[in-house]
Amino acid sequence: MQLARARRYVGMLSRRGANIVFVLMLSGAMAAIMSLAMTIINTGVDGHLMARWLRNFVIAWMIAFPSALLLVPPIRRFADSMVR
Repeated sequence: MQLARARRYVGMLSRRGANIVFVLMLSGAMAAIMSLAMTIINTGVDGHLMARWLRNFVIAWMIAFPSALLLVPPIRRFADSMVR
């Protein structure tokens, strides 16, 4: 039921809106993975890992999202030109 409702709303997005959602999700996933890895490498695993990771994740995502918004379109065009 939830998936069907989500698909209905996704279909309502414009192409630009869909691109922004894509960049939001991609940058969030990459920021989460990289900030967790770097937090563990730099400080180790202990009782305060989650607090440190969440702080680092927020900082990383604030940098990753606008960077991805700027970089995805030209990189996509460049990649398309290489494979066509």
